[in-house]
Amino acid sequence: MAFTIHNFKRKKVFVSKSIFPQSIDVMITRASALDIELVFGEVEDFPWNEADKFCAAIVQTPDNIGNMRDYSELF
Repeated sequence: MAFTIHNFKRKKVFVSKSIFPQSIDVMITRASALDIELVFGEVEDFPWNEADKFCAAIVQTPDNIGNMRDYSELF
């Protein structure tokens, strides 16, 4: 949805490494079909200097090991 909102111009999605592995597998499959680049990393390492190239950021709380995080600063 975020990809289409940006008129298919922003082709990157930031994905937190701490998302459930099965969710990451689904994202990889769907992104490859839409020619979207997934950038995996830690939320603290989001590349703010390239933020205009991203259409979305995907995080999860609790994460895959049960940690609850406050993402309000990111969003």
